[in-house]
Amino acid sequence: RQTDNLLNTSFGSNSGGPSECTLCFENLIDCVLYTCGHMCMCYDCAIHQWKRGGGFCPLCRNEIRDVIKTFKS
Repeated sequence: RQTDNLLNTSFGSNSGGPSECTLCFENLIDCVLYTCGHMCMCYDCAIHQWKRGGGFCPLCRNEIRDVIKTFKS
């Protein structure tokens, strides 16, 4: 089905959500934002967003208090 193909290209097969960074659309999501817990950015974009004055989550607009790098095993 055409709808299935669209979903497979937009979302990671195991994650249930987008696999690309919501800011640069180039790198894979590899960090979690503290305090909201969203995984929506690559580590480089998240650090840049956080360091420019606290920054905010692009999904929920909560203040970013820390960025935690994640690793898949």
